[in-house]
Amino acid sequence: YESNGLPLEFYLSYDLTWNEPFTFFDDFRKIPINQMMPCNDTVLMEAKDINNYVKLTGDKDGVEVGATGLLQAKCWSGRWWLAPTCRRRPEKCVPVVT
Repeated sequence: YESNGLPLEFYLSYDLTWNEPFTFFDDFRKIPINQMMPCNDTVLMEAKDINNYVKLTGDKDGVEVGATGLLQAKCWSGRWWLAPTCRRRPEKCVPVVT
């Protein structure tokens, strides 16, 4: 906050229209992929949850039909799911790890 007055604890500070919060974080692509859990081992592969996500958001580009024929999240390198804005400009995304 002291360097430029951007309060990172406030969600609106992450709006790329007005700010550049990504400058305070490492690029998500620099995080060692082998330290990340594969999407296949997460709830991102749960068809019920993904169907609800699509129903609520309309974001069909963030999902795909899996080997089982059911919807699942579409993950970059099998490890990262990218939000709609991040898919357009991944270099400006802030990584969130849970």
